[in-house]
Amino acid sequence: MTLTGADYVGWLLRANRRFGPAGELRSGRVFAEAYRTDGRPRLAPSHVTRWESGGLPAGRDVVRRYERLLGLEPESLVAVRDALYRALPDGSRPPPAGPPRPDERLHELLDLATSRHPLTGPQWGELTDLVEERPGLVLHPAALWRAIGEKLLADLITSEGTAWLQRQEAASRLLEHPAAGRPMIEACIDLVEDRRSPAVIEPLSLLDVTADPAANAYVLRHLETPDSDRHHQGALLAAVRKIERGHFAGDQWERLTRAVSVAGADGETGRLLAAVHRARADETDTVRRAPADETGAVTPAGPAAAEEATARLGPAGGADPVLAALVSTALDGVAVDRRVFAAMTIAQSPFQEPVSEVLLAGARRDLARRSGGDPARALQTMTMLGTGVHRPLLLDLLTGPGHDLAARRAAAWAMPHCGGRFTERQWRRILAGQRDTSVVHGVTYGIGTDGHQRLLAEIAADPSMPEIARTTARWLHS
Repeated sequence: MTLTGADYVGWLLRANRRFGPAGELRSGRVFAEAYRTDGRPRLAPSHVTRWESGGLPAGRDVVRRYERLLGLEPESLVAVRDALYRALPDGSRPPPAGPPRPDERLHELLDLATSRHPLTGPQWGELTDLVEERPGLVLHPAALWRAIGEKLLADLITSEGTAWLQRQEAASRLLEHPAAGRPMIEACIDLVEDRRSPAVIEPLSLLDVTADPAANAYVLRHLETPDSDRHHQGALLAAVRKIERGHFAGDQWERLTRAVSVAGADGETGRLLAAVHRARADETDTVRRAPADETGAVTPAGPAAAEEATARLGPAGGADPVLAALVSTALDGVAVDRRVFAAMTIAQSPFQEPVSEVLLAGARRDLARRSGGDPARALQTMTMLGTGVHRPLLLDLLTGPGHDLAARRAAAWAMPHCGGRFTERQWRRILAGQRDTSVVHGVTYGIGTDGHQRLLAEIAADPSMPEIARTTARWLHS
């Protein structure tokens, strides 16, 4: 089954209307009657059906109306809509609607973005929407683009959930802009190079958006001679999308092939490397094929998890192929952005908690059955879903007996941006038992995203801590 951006957005609207708390609007007829409040003729129920089935693409104005009627966080579904269209093949992205809006609001937001005052997620989204409408926009001095990019990235790597997604989409728009693109690339590269920063994968993988030669060269550098495993992983994630989008050319293909042929092929890296090899082979085809996880293909875990999650919500609805595809992509998608956006689509629906509970039960079964198997994929997916349902399991993996290093590393790196919060006492207990540098690094990042400034200061000043953890703590503390 091939699914389009309109199919996924339609599912998101349908799921929130039919399974959300606004019970009186679960009827398509009642919802259509409530939709119009501007004196215009009533909306036909068939219009709602077409939006929600993907037969008619829903624009931002439609999605915002759903948010208001259903009592959802403003811009929460809009951010997912935009991200879904960006993650899918370029041909499925709808063109910008209408001519550029007046400059006054752009000037207000640019003043705010270049000041010491913070911007909200919706403000970042609105600013970059306005910038995107103006491909010829020039700022004086040009260094303002760099300042805006650095401020946006600093916000991005400390944000969670919808706030993170809004900033991720804003950064992607700037990377695609003719004037803002190169300064934004430089800001991403500088953040990766900053040894104090815990953020490596995010800014490196963001470079998959642009075909700029500087971005291509930097990704290739970390495929050939990565500074760390995390640098290598970020470069692989970027390379998968760059290959699909045709960013590489000339001798870059040969360099890419050599780099991946000498790398290891186990675990997550193995899946990504296999995707790189497949995409390289597809480059010889006249028409480049999209990876299966983009188009609605499902893995065995998807339908079962979708069916059980739907049953937990109560109403009978039968099989849900879109939810099955979303779960499959969130768990097994080749490209990191598709995994993230699939998880965040589920997270912005009433299926967030049911799917999280199903994945948690599966992770517990796997750990018990395999006596310490690798739970990384399920743990990371639950974190991306924005819930804290797996925090007790993370605590057990990092403090309890009998768990191997792979499981503890997976738990440590599922901590940052995880829903919920540990107390300072719990974090001290977690930290006290760790010796592995990667685990301590991930735990430190999690302490930072949970906001424990005193504990960060102690880690930064402790000479017995790994240097990477101390520098990360100093960066987060500042």
